[in-house]
Amino acid sequence: MTAPFIIDAHAHLGPTQAFEAYHGGMDAMIAAMDLLHIETTIFSAMPSLENEFEEGYRLSIEAMERFPGRFRAYAVFNPNWLEPSMHYIERLMAHPGFAGIKIHPAMHAMDPIDARYQPLWEMADEHKLAVLAHTWSPDPAKPVQNLSVPERFAPVLERYTRLRVILGHFGGRDVGMRQAIALMNAYSHCYADLSGDCWEMGQLEWLCAQTDPSRILFGTDMNWIEGRYVFGHVLKARLSPEIKLAIFRENALRLFGG
Repeated sequence: MTAPFIIDAHAHLGPTQAFEAYHGGMDAMIAAMDLLHIETTIFSAMPSLENEFEEGYRLSIEAMERFPGRFRAYAVFNPNWLEPSMHYIERLMAHPGFAGIKIHPAMHAMDPIDARYQPLWEMADEHKLAVLAHTWSPDPAKPVQNLSVPERFAPVLERYTRLRVILGHFGGRDVGMRQAIALMNAYSHCYADLSGDCWEMGQLEWLCAQTDPSRILFGTDMNWIEGRYVFGHVLKARLSPEIKLAIFRENALRLFGG
């Protein structure tokens, strides 16, 4: 049997106010990871995203201590809560399992180029951190998603060249994906992950042909999304074994370290 080797660069852990997370606990997540041959999951704690910073920090530390090497954590930055965000980022950065920072402009209702994001961008640039950003396509039904369209990150990428921005969900839908491709082709410190819920046959092959596959990361969005969904897209794609391995593992190793 194949030992776990995949690195999941976009996941969540813990309870959420939005829905009942059936696989939100650590043991259930580990079981899902074993099923999908995932060695390491890099997660953001759901309580932190919902402004329960102390609980999110506690959950992150507990997961990394109980399952060393299996879990790594993003700290969460919410520009509406600057002081607690920066406090818990600094605390989590001291742990060897710290991987980067997660932001969610749509959930937190703020444009990533708003001045209140500046302390984050400056910190991330100074420390050469990875910042995973929720991105999505314009959505008339949910106007707040317009704050997360990939093109909004162009000024950040232009100004801050030592951080690495990961466009979560690859922009979400066709418009967002095309914007994500344009940013990746313009900025070598721009990455994207494959978590999402809208994939067509051959879409991954198309993405790899349009931009650099060495900056495409595997991500499931568990526990929000069924992990086997994205796993199957990569496993069955008409791509070389070398590109599949890069997406599943090697690209994340270069970005986050071993």
